[in-house]
Amino acid sequence: MLFTIIIRVKNALGLEVISLKVQKRVLDGMVYPLEETGDALDILERIFITRLKSFKIYEKEHGCPMNNLINEIGDHELAYQLALKQIIETWKSALIKLIERGKREHTIKPSVSSAAVAVYLISAFEGIRGIRKLYKDDTILEEYVSGLSLYLKQLQA
Repeated sequence: MLFTIIIRVKNALGLEVISLKVQKRVLDGMVYPLEETGDALDILERIFITRLKSFKIYEKEHGCPMNNLINEIGDHELAYQLALKQIIETWKSALIKLIERGKREHTIKPSVSSAAVAVYLISAFEGIRGIRKLYKDDTILEEYVSGLSLYLKQLQA
């Protein structure tokens, strides 16, 4: 009985951390800024690059808290998995909305798959956050930024 109570408290605490810290961080840093007015591709590039450049050395050395949680416990705890997946889905939806706006405004090629681009951008960003943990300087981040700029130029209408 005590073990069950401990597990429930642990799960509730974990979900609270995901909600109050991780979700807020992603919403504030990566989702809400996507609602800005202006050229969709410029917004994408600015948000992703600005966010990377805003990280302090500790954040660069330890990676993304959400990505770390996904890799460490995301496949073991269903409640955590669902909470983390919801954050990704919210981010993905916001990206799709912006990309679709870019298509309507003729700044993004109409043939582009908005969902595919959204998943790619999230995956690449989360991936570079994890890879940066292995490096002692920001050279890898600079290479990512160059690659991101090249990729986004390919989407231009």
